[in-house]
Amino acid sequence: MNNYKKFIIILLIMFLNVALIGQQYSINGYVKNSSGEPLVGSNVWINGTSMGASTNSEGKYVINNVKAGTYELNAAYIGYRTLTKEIEIISQTNVLDFILPEGTIEGDKVVVSAARRNQKLVDAPSTVAVVNALELRKWSGFSYANAIQHLKGVNIYRTGMDGLGINARGFMTGYNYRFQLMTDGMSEMMTGNGLSAANMNLITREDIDRVEIVLGPSSALYGPNAHNGLLNVITLHPRDSKGGTVVAGAGQNSILNFRARYADSYGQLAYKLNAEYLTGKDYDDNRIYWLDGNKNGIRESGEYTIEGNNIPIEHARLNGTLYYKPTSDLEISGGYGYHQFSTRNVTNIGHNILDDWTTQRWFAQITHPRIFARVHSIGNISDGYYQEDVKALLQVTQGMPEETAIEAINLVDKSNRLSAEVQGNLQVGGVNIIGGFNWDRENPVSERTVLFDHGIDPRTGKLQGEEIIVDQVGIYTQIESNLPFDFSTTLAFRYDRHDNYEDQFSPRLGLTWRGIENGTFRITWNRAFQAPAIAQQYLYIYVPGSRYQAGNGLGFTLADGTKIDPLKPETNETIEVGYRGLLNNNIYIDINAYNSRYKNFISGFIPVGPAILMGDEELDPSVPLLTYLNFGNIKINGIDVAITYPISNKLNIFANYSFVDRSNFDKVKEDGLNSADSTFYQGFYFNTPTDKWTIGIRGNDIFLKGFDINAHLRHVAEYEFVSGRWKASDEGSGLSTAGTNPYYVNNGPLGGFYLIDIAAIYQISEFLGIQFSIENLLDDTAYQMVGSPSIGRLFTAEIKYNF
Repeated sequence: MNNYKKFIIILLIMFLNVALIGQQYSINGYVKNSSGEPLVGSNVWINGTSMGASTNSEGKYVINNVKAGTYELNAAYIGYRTLTKEIEIISQTNVLDFILPEGTIEGDKVVVSAARRNQKLVDAPSTVAVVNALELRKWSGFSYANAIQHLKGVNIYRTGMDGLGINARGFMTGYNYRFQLMTDGMSEMMTGNGLSAANMNLITREDIDRVEIVLGPSSALYGPNAHNGLLNVITLHPRDSKGGTVVAGAGQNSILNFRARYADSYGQLAYKLNAEYLTGKDYDDNRIYWLDGNKNGIRESGEYTIEGNNIPIEHARLNGTLYYKPTSDLEISGGYGYHQFSTRNVTNIGHNILDDWTTQRWFAQITHPRIFARVHSIGNISDGYYQEDVKALLQVTQGMPEETAIEAINLVDKSNRLSAEVQGNLQVGGVNIIGGFNWDRENPVSERTVLFDHGIDPRTGKLQGEEIIVDQVGIYTQIESNLPFDFSTTLAFRYDRHDNYEDQFSPRLGLTWRGIENGTFRITWNRAFQAPAIAQQYLYIYVPGSRYQAGNGLGFTLADGTKIDPLKPETNETIEVGYRGLLNNNIYIDINAYNSRYKNFISGFIPVGPAILMGDEELDPSVPLLTYLNFGNIKINGIDVAITYPISNKLNIFANYSFVDRSNFDKVKEDGLNSADSTFYQGFYFNTPTDKWTIGIRGNDIFLKGFDINAHLRHVAEYEFVSGRWKASDEGSGLSTAGTNPYYVNNGPLGGFYLIDIAAIYQISEFLGIQFSIENLLDDTAYQMVGSPSIGRLFTAEIKYNF
């Protein structure tokens, strides 16, 4: 048995022993408001630990298995100030009650993603942004993106009504792999390609408790893909959110939206059910595909076809979870989620049309104050999607009817990912330790229509290739300790073993200081990595007479004899300093500055010329190849600032600003263009605005009780974006990147807009509420992603009934 396996076994035994050791002390009490009403579902936890509980229907909480000693307890509830109290555990039963005052302060928000345990936002060792349920539900529309696009440090790339990409700190592409998407700590990255696609989340909005975004490298706890950051959607527990909700909504572009949620508990059992149906018509970009066959510059019959955004958007979601609590400390749960949707997604080379794509997920888990274990799986079922530009090519060049062309280029995705994880925690004196491991098995299946797997080869027409199975195992530990003079430290590290790449070690070291009232200074050093995603390794699409789109897991030999090495993992080493807290006891400020150094940077899709070999596989040298490459070392610096000022308990104003310095990137590119590899550097782009800002207001009970409003003005600086076939730049603006074909027209740089967004909600009664939101109030031109329409004004309204 090697040392790696021994370490896993020792870790499991250690946490199992800790979990089975009974403690004789407990803490209980009530959480209420100033009127004496119970605050059902309040979070109560012991500061610096993973031990906590939620209040029941009477507002009571119980935390068991607590050692003797002195502790700080936090109590938090949405819409109320978080309180911290000290308690000394000296008897078997200890009582501590909380009366929470109304009103919120940003630093009081509770987060879990920064350290895999509950903690106040102001105490988190990372740069974290949070949007809670109250803020999320003020925004109607297609997704939670409406509520997060104004956050500091977060870059939102809207491709249409429902399509969006999320990234932070640079290097976005048409397909984004660097930003990890999760739900309750489970990966939402698309199995089969590794794409970060926020519109494909299986969760309905009524089931979201909060959205947490961790900016910067987070591989020390979450592994690969948490490279530029992560977004974790945290859902509601049914014991904390009993009852039902029905929502009906409508809006511009033929939007119809129906959602429902119900949760309840019976003794040891609890459950929740969620459903949603959403449909609408995307913004139309009137995109035309034209090949000027006779070169006369006139669009003639048979030479063109109009594509545009004529594909209806449709989402159907259904999920449910069952919880069983045999003891006060142990809970067993399991759930199933189903999502079927149709949409149009921009890619590096064109658009994918997805028709009745189905994603399914199941999970089973055990939760205990000292140990957590879960197994979960997510998979796709789709045999009816295709590349829009290839369909148009066949229609124009071969005269195929549309349905025949679609059938000829039909793509398949029957991929699956199976994951398992175990996490435990313990306290040794004043030291808190969290540790665990996770295992992922990727089984991408495309039947050789998209990937280099087993199936009919599009070039040879023969059955060839092998099934793809990729395993990855990671072990992580985090140690937190309080030091003298109000200092505390966080040390985390993770070791990953991947089937296709060398082992990776991801450390994180943080130091925080709470030597001033209501504030925390922090400095953190992280090293993270991105293992090339499935598509970056195994993509294999051959369009005869047009191109190869291929991942670079095997390396290439070009027609001129040039060798291209297979991709290596990209690493990101970041040092970050920051401060969160209150100034003058009422102005909340959150500021951070960072320096990131990338090594073996993985490019977007780059044309590299014709190739004759992919590994040992022969290729067609008559068509160009687009693939991914490693570049050298790149350094970026940046700063993010957020300020909130409460004018009163009911109204606050906020502002944020983000800036990233790309000067080193520009120098690396300039040097590369003057090198022997200049051809490769021509496709090397930063694809991120250098600065963005937002200013806005949030109000509760404005003008009349129950009327809340959010409004903000946001600006994104103008910037160029080039990825694969797409280009958004002043250079060549108005021209196509494919000759005279307007399908690939360059509409000019992205960003450069000032947009006003407004959302309001009016709670008519305890049971009935209405809300509306308007994005881009003035209907300004706002190109936010290559190959995508301008995101114009969008009005939506909803009526909600609670029971």
